[in-house]
Amino acid sequence: MSNEPLLNVRRVNSISVVEFGDRCKLIEDAILEPIGSELLQAARTAQSPRLILDLSRTTFFGSGFLEVLLRTWKELQQRPDARMVLCGVQTYCREVLEITHLDQLWPLIDNCEAAVKQLQA
Repeated sequence: MSNEPLLNVRRVNSISVVEFGDRCKLIEDAILEPIGSELLQAARTAQSPRLILDLSRTTFFGSGFLEVLLRTWKELQQRPDARMVLCGVQTYCREVLEITHLDQLWPLIDNCEAAVKQLQA
């Protein structure tokens, strides 16, 4: 297995941007637990309760990942004015989010720059 990290967290002003690495192209059961732990940590340590998840490298995820997203959102919501957006969502993943209506909970933005602008507004 690669030593490349699953996620990279960076800050743009007070917004935390979580970039899913190349190992997250297919988010399958084997990596759900470490991804979930890293996402919860990012939500807990975010400077402000503003989180962007950049899924531009991810082409597949299943229902287990939706649970990870919901747990991350619940953690973030413990702080006032929490906001989470997903950007760069590929076609199949977008369809999953739309079918489950989770696109109504978290905006799906085309790219990271547009997501930052939306959260700064």
